[in-house]
Amino acid sequence: MDQSKRGQHLENAKLEDSITTIDLAATNMLELVNDLLDVAKIEAGKFDLNVQEYDLSASIKEQMKTFEPQAGAKHLALNFVGPEKQMAKFDRVRISQVLNNLLSNSIKYTDSGQIDIGVTLDDKAKRLVISIKDSGIGVSREDLSVLFSKFKQLKSFDSTRKGTGLGLVVSKGIVEAHGGQIWAESAGENLGSTFYFSLPLEPASQTAP
Repeated sequence: MDQSKRGQHLENAKLEDSITTIDLAATNMLELVNDLLDVAKIEAGKFDLNVQEYDLSASIKEQMKTFEPQAGAKHLALNFVGPEKQMAKFDRVRISQVLNNLLSNSIKYTDSGQIDIGVTLDDKAKRLVISIKDSGIGVSREDLSVLFSKFKQLKSFDSTRKGTGLGLVVSKGIVEAHGGQIWAESAGENLGSTFYFSLPLEPASQTAP
């Protein structure tokens, strides 16, 4: 390769890197704007749901499939533990958003091992419980208490692993709008964590007064 062609090749590589950087920055900015809009709707009590009956197991598997490339790049196993079919009433787009946030976090903060996504029926409480268990960096006891709070700096989490920091806040609002709960458990730092959220068998928006 002569000098001029080598120079052109380097210029093209730099241009591609610049475009990739700009594209990533734009994606991050759009994610932040969308999260801020969702938080504003939640706080204003104007968070509308389109609740219909869907197969929850199928929705979870769909989200898992979208994360297979990211998990595969880190050699992480994604496992579904639950019924082949589980009908439930929920807003499919919004619950997919919750699953997206939780799976994204689990993959981001797990460098080896596996992530198990489960669905169980809590018959006594008349609800379904969805769990995302990972073998990642875990969460300190101190951080567990503020995990779903807006703009809280968490000591357990590596600040170099980028995100808007609002995904869990938005997820909490979505789950609570369904009449459910969201929480997390961890034995401590570097001991993995499990995030849970529940969906009532009869959604709050459809419960008779």
